[in-house]
Amino acid sequence: LGMFDPPEMVPYAKIPYSENDSEEHRKLSVRAAQESIVLLKNDNHTLPLKKNLKKIAVIGPTADSYDIIIGNYNGTPSKYTTPLKGIINKVAPGTEVVYKQGCNLVEEGPILKPVSTTMVTIDSKPGLKVEYFKGTDLEGEPFYTEVNEMGNDNWLAFRRIPGMERGMKYSVRWTGKLTMPVSGDINFSVSGDDGYRLYIDGKLLVEDWSDHENATTKSNHIYLEKGKSYDIKAEFFQSSGFPRLSVEWDLYNTDHFENAVELAKSADAVIFVGGITARLEGEEMRVSYDGFKGGDRTKLHLPKVQEDMIKALHKTGKPMVVVLTSGSALAATWEKENIPAMVELWYCGEEGGTALADVLFGDYNP
Repeated sequence: LGMFDPPEMVPYAKIPYSENDSEEHRKLSVRAAQESIVLLKNDNHTLPLKKNLKKIAVIGPTADSYDIIIGNYNGTPSKYTTPLKGIINKVAPGTEVVYKQGCNLVEEGPILKPVSTTMVTIDSKPGLKVEYFKGTDLEGEPFYTEVNEMGNDNWLAFRRIPGMERGMKYSVRWTGKLTMPVSGDINFSVSGDDGYRLYIDGKLLVEDWSDHENATTKSNHIYLEKGKSYDIKAEFFQSSGFPRLSVEWDLYNTDHFENAVELAKSADAVIFVGGITARLEGEEMRVSYDGFKGGDRTKLHLPKVQEDMIKALHKTGKPMVVVLTSGSALAATWEKENIPAMVELWYCGEEGGTALADVLFGDYNP
């Protein structure tokens, strides 16, 4: 690699930065994903699907997941194609593709979505104003201020803050406007390491202002209208550990499971995309679910909530494909016996959704 040689002796040093993330690399990403996809089962010629079906239902917790694109120990793609997006791009113009997540990866209950760039603004621009203070009490003048477009689920991830010293205790305040994509009773959930508060329109919804490892507190629901702007303010302090703040939301008291089943009943074919992500398996992780402990696997089967979802979709009698996503082994024994077509996608890279659609609709033979 020439790591100890003068640059003029190293051919790699002559490659311009413009080559990174180039169109040639994107095509290579498609090819790598195509060649890694494994066809596990295909009874009764279920695959390939026809591109001109009237309606296709895409359901599952990793169907539109960024996490399965990047895996871990990853770069950050400038653009990427999830399985859902790849399917939408592939089908005929007259084909309707409908999507419901249906269930979480492991837990039953609300399906939480991050408060994202599309939902927050500051001075009519995407993102929130962020102020950093020395000490844990948000006192005095901020030592650094920026506008953050909130492109990561962890609002504190990948930030290089001038004046931030290693091991320093500090506090942060985010302010701006929040606009919801739907009307209804909205349930907010905040997780953080360490303390945090969340205000909507001046009302304190969530508070856990204590020094703790990553923890979650759910708010009482609050009614918000689609398209209307509300003041949002979040506060946080970091004392020890890995800094993390995530703000997520869901429609209160919504039966996502049943909604997905009803959607499947109206479709000509069902594609379920599920499995696990690198948020459940990895090194030294603060994860404790049935089947998952500290980054390790204690069971190999698909999480029960996903298997229940697949069984309910199977009962609709619609032609069905199960796509599995994982970085390690998954036992899908019920699915092996009952689902006609199964595909292993793994953690598939930035164009994994494109490659999957190529396989599902017959443009690439796995």
